[in-house]
Amino acid sequence: MIKTFTEKNPNIKVEYRPIALDNGNQQSAYPKMLAAAQAGTLGDLHAWDPSHWQMYQAAKRKVIAPVDELIARDKYDLGQFYKPFIDYQKWQGKTWGLPSWGWTGQDGFLYNTQILEAAGSTMPDPKSPDWTMAKLYEIAVKVGKYM
Repeated sequence: MIKTFTEKNPNIKVEYRPIALDNGNQQSAYPKMLAAAQAGTLGDLHAWDPSHWQMYQAAKRKVIAPVDELIARDKYDLGQFYKPFIDYQKWQGKTWGLPSWGWTGQDGFLYNTQILEAAGSTMPDPKSPDWTMAKLYEIAVKVGKYM
């Protein structure tokens, strides 16, 4: 991909700097990326996966910028993606990235609303930066008593 890009754009230098994953765990990359952003060494192009809520955290911390102006400027056709995958890239009315995958059912949750209500809990907005794995665990513990 880099070779094809640089052949078409010889004025742009691309440096590939992969981030090492701990035991192949994608989640281990995000703290490293946030630390690199804090240090001012994070590159210009990187992947923040909305299915792991990290994209919303990065947006909240102003590590990434919305891409709406770039989409409009380049007349980029978002119609090539299924609408739910584009919607997944949005937070607070702005688009923060473009889909790079699209597996139906990826990282989805099915839950019984009656049990959730009986446990005195609700599911947070999935796009909220406050929606964390710790929050999911907290809800699961409450709901587990009713199953």
